[in-house]
Amino acid sequence: MDIIHTVKDNILVITFTSDRLDAKHNMQLKQDILDLIDQMKNYQVVFDLQHLQFMDSSGMGLLLSTLRFLNAQGGKLKLSGMTPPLRTIFELVSMHKIFEIYETNDEAISSYMQTKKK
Repeated sequence: MDIIHTVKDNILVITFTSDRLDAKHNMQLKQDILDLIDQMKNYQVVFDLQHLQFMDSSGMGLLLSTLRFLNAQGGKLKLSGMTPPLRTIFELVSMHKIFEIYETNDEAISSYMQTKKK
């Protein structure tokens, strides 16, 4: 699985380009994401999930381990662009209670700006 990344308003946006996040794709991807975050020294991150239709427990584990890593650095992870099938999976396992989820990247990025103003 490939990812692409951009930086907008000093927020790192990582977009998953596949429609699946599962054990087959997870091993190297987790390390690639953590390396990218560490290399850029940017701990305010948005995962753009607009292409994902399916995520298994290893994909959930990738999100949780990234969240823990970022929290340890004083950062945050927010999710955007969640498709209806993925939203259903998140709600079935109550992951929607753990993550901040936004409709769009712009909404997720704006939420970082609102936090800084407080």
